[in-house]
Amino acid sequence: MPRFSLGVGKYVMPYSREEEEFPWFMKGLNEGGAMGHIVPDHGIVLAVGLGVLKNQHQMLYARAPREQKDFYQSVILALEGVQEYIESFANLAEQLAQKEEYTAEEKQNLRRINARLLKLKTGAPSNMLEAVQLLFLMHCSMHLIGNPVAIGRLDVLLSPFYDETTTPEAEAQEILDCLWIKLSERVVINRHFTPDLHDRGSTSVMYAATGNFGQGSAVNQWVQQITVGGYQANDDVTPTTACNKLTLLCLKSSRRIPTNAPCLSLRLHKNMPENILQEATRALLSGGAHPILMHDDRLVPSLMNSGSPDVPVSLAAARNYACDGCYEPMIAGETEFAFGIIILLNILEMTLNEGTLYADSGSVYLRGLKVSYPSPHSSQIKTFDQLKEIFLKHLRIQTAQFYITILSNYGNLWDICPSPLLSSLIHGCKESGRDLSNGGSNYHALAMMYVSASNTIDSLVKKLVFDPDESLTTLPQLLEALKLDWGFEMREPFFDERAGEVREDANAATYKTLRKKALTLPRFGRGNPEVDEIANWLMENVVSIAKDTIHHPPSVLDGIISGIKEKYSLPGRPFGFVVEPGIGTFEGYVPQALGTGASADGRRSRQPFASDLSPSPAPQDKTAQPASVNIYQAMRSFDYDSINIGLSNGSPVDMNVSEDFPEAKLHEFIRHYANRTKPIGSNLITVTCANLETYQKAVDEPERYDLVRVRTGGWSEHYVAMFPAHQEQHQRRVVFTPL
Repeated sequence: MPRFSLGVGKYVMPYSREEEEFPWFMKGLNEGGAMGHIVPDHGIVLAVGLGVLKNQHQMLYARAPREQKDFYQSVILALEGVQEYIESFANLAEQLAQKEEYTAEEKQNLRRINARLLKLKTGAPSNMLEAVQLLFLMHCSMHLIGNPVAIGRLDVLLSPFYDETTTPEAEAQEILDCLWIKLSERVVINRHFTPDLHDRGSTSVMYAATGNFGQGSAVNQWVQQITVGGYQANDDVTPTTACNKLTLLCLKSSRRIPTNAPCLSLRLHKNMPENILQEATRALLSGGAHPILMHDDRLVPSLMNSGSPDVPVSLAAARNYACDGCYEPMIAGETEFAFGIIILLNILEMTLNEGTLYADSGSVYLRGLKVSYPSPHSSQIKTFDQLKEIFLKHLRIQTAQFYITILSNYGNLWDICPSPLLSSLIHGCKESGRDLSNGGSNYHALAMMYVSASNTIDSLVKKLVFDPDESLTTLPQLLEALKLDWGFEMREPFFDERAGEVREDANAATYKTLRKKALTLPRFGRGNPEVDEIANWLMENVVSIAKDTIHHPPSVLDGIISGIKEKYSLPGRPFGFVVEPGIGTFEGYVPQALGTGASADGRRSRQPFASDLSPSPAPQDKTAQPASVNIYQAMRSFDYDSINIGLSNGSPVDMNVSEDFPEAKLHEFIRHYANRTKPIGSNLITVTCANLETYQKAVDEPERYDLVRVRTGGWSEHYVAMFPAHQEQHQRRVVFTPL
């Protein structure tokens, strides 16, 4: 594996001409712009081998119209590159086998490697070892050329090649263990040795990129997801489990190999095999934060509901989802993918502050950074329903602006950094004669990821301001407190510095007292019905606005979408977007919060958000004393269709449990979640097993605690590799306790 990651960046072969560099730069792209971040279908090459796959494209090239020849030729050249890559390792193995420093047994193994690689250069694998070898070589090849991709449904992909009569279980386990080790060999444990290879235009998740995002929190994120379990990918009325012996062995590898990658995702469903649930429990309590738990009986209908009127998602396709780089459920081997984020707390800031963001209010931007329409002054907002109405108007505007920005760049990747090798493993590309970046795939997923959801739910000020019996302040007074960061940043023009320190301290004390009261109010994810209803209202509208804005777009956006459909639709294959709203900070709960002011839940200005849809953590400026809540009481808060079914790109709840959480109790919880025999909400749950004391010792003695791993929000990370702000946030996450 190359030493590339989302945080570190990547370096690919430069091929732009001098006259191309400036136009490419202005488009926010370069040779490394291909984002990967999708799930290829390795089954395509495993079934026939590289030789046949190349021959198929050569035959298509021979009879293709002129406009398709470039695509087929590019795939042929890419596959030949992989063949040469494999041959170079075969030659290396042969050379090493001639050296006297190796034992006879080692030389024999090297000769077997040589023979195996020479076979796989053209031929299809015939056993599990060969299948894993070819899959890994294709995976490395795509990462090397700048397409960091997930692996997909490994247990399903390898099932045709696993025969216990020729590959005993112990050997199969060793093969998988070795794969786990190879996928994690580039991990950076000491964050002070992190290189920075990012440039403007690299990894363009929105078809363009500035190169500026929270890199430091994604140093060890290689987008290497493995998905196991779930339903078989068919259209049968009654689903059939895809779980097999390899599902169990993958779970064992995840428990046995103490690495952060690959991230393992387990697709749960009703009546899962008990040994799978048991091994998943043991893996989670081993401390690796693997596997993450997906729910097929929620995500499959959710993905089907995300299709467009022109391009519905079939049942078989929805049942074939796998996690991409973080956890996003993606139709494996059939879709392209782009996403962006909307910070919901920023929408609330706009609502309270006349369409502006008050984190930067003061002497420069006065009332705040102008980003939306000038909504009513806080003194004119008299009811909670009026506040909600204004909030939704700002949300609609920001959603439309997001889609306009991202879709205005659609198609640019094809001209600058196409993905021919990856396209060879995506259904629809070969058939249409189009690259993945040129509308070639069967589906076109567009995900709106919402950030700071739990903080926003806790900050919708119904009880703080609008409760007739228990309100603590007025909306204008609250807004002033938030602009002044709860009294910790008394600044002009909201406070006159000439008033002196005594008055400053007195006013600040008032705001700090209000904050203390705000921190005592009920919170989301604790089983409070009134707060949970607000959450349901928010999620229902998040989902409906994300979809309606694409399917019934405003005029400017309508023109962009119509142009894309006209350009990329083919006879018998209309173009349409699969709209997948989801909740996802991934690793960004620290950097994404840097532009957001104080919030009415007691959070300080620019302090971290809650990860994903998890309950909000304790304030970062206070001593780490995480709240605790019963696991069933907490998860009842998430049991709404708006969350379970509406959020098709995932509604992850990142749970922390103590190191002494009883195995039987966690096993029972996972069984109830899979079978839906208790009101346990969300379509995606992650579990990190570590105590506060362990975190704190790891900070002081990183060499002794370098195997402690946590769920960041998008993947698992070695705790000692994280920067201090992330470590502090984890120490304050809510702890889920057994019944």
